[in-house]
Amino acid sequence: MVEIAAFILWQIWKLRCDFVFDNAQVNVQIVVNLSNQNRHDWITSNSNQLNRVHHGTRARVHVPWKSPPESFTKINFDASFSKDTKLMRTGLIVVDDAEEWKAAGCIPAVAQDAEKAKAQDALEGIKWVVANQVINL
Repeated sequence: MVEIAAFILWQIWKLRCDFVFDNAQVNVQIVVNLSNQNRHDWITSNSNQLNRVHHGTRARVHVPWKSPPESFTKINFDASFSKDTKLMRTGLIVVDDAEEWKAAGCIPAVAQDAEKAKAQDALEGIKWVVANQVINL
């Protein structure tokens, strides 16, 4: 169930960015269909052995997500960026050692380019950790 929710949330995030930055129309059925397709693609691509050759050019190693050690918190973050408007958003997801979601958020900002947006999303993650007094990260 968590797996399905993660794919739906990811698709909602992507479509939200399309809506905000590209004035795209949002359709709920598209969110559902793309979420299911992404989940299916992910399962298919990860169903083979851990090491495999991808299109005969390079090896791919599947590394599954692991919860943080006991008494630790894990924070995942990523940025979206519009080169036309220079607007960016940092998305944060916080999980504890019991794999419980503790927080999630979106932080708007402005960046000069995609590289600086990526650096700024790391900074926003650090600021969030400091503001929320997370000790074991």
